[in-house]
Amino acid sequence: MKNIKNKKMKTTFLAILSALIFYPGAKVEAVSYLPLLEKIRSSAGITCILVKMPLNLAFQNENAADSVIGQYPDIKTWYIGGHSLEGAMASSYASKNQDRVSGLILLGAYVYEEYPPEKALTVYGTFNSDLEKKIDYMDNIVRIEGGSHSRLSEQVI
Repeated sequence: MKNIKNKKMKTTFLAILSALIFYPGAKVEAVSYLPLLEKIRSSAGITCILVKMPLNLAFQNENAADSVIGQYPDIKTWYIGGHSLEGAMASSYASKNQDRVSGLILLGAYVYEEYPPEKALTVYGTFNSDLEKKIDYMDNIVRIEGGSHSRLSEQVI
């Protein structure tokens, strides 16, 4: 992962960066998402910031993105994402901070509250049929055949 805390980087370079803040799934070791986030970083060219949550539960700190965004004032385009319950927390944060969040990435989760579905990417597996029943929008949905909820971050790669 790229460490953008390096003070030697030029401010003009930081100003053109986009970043994804990712909330890991409940009770899942955050490091298990590193391969997925590295793939996103290398293919999309954006900085990925994996947030360590208290007790590995985002509902303990739904607004963790505020601290991350505050640390990098030169980054102008922010995305937020999460897996499972933490995807719901990311969706809730995005809904309440639409002026700060340009897009939402959900793994095994669906748009929650009032965030525009056309600005979200929803990814789920066919072995996560409970989720499919709750998706009431049609835009930007990726359904992974044979995908399971617990291993979704591995199956996306």
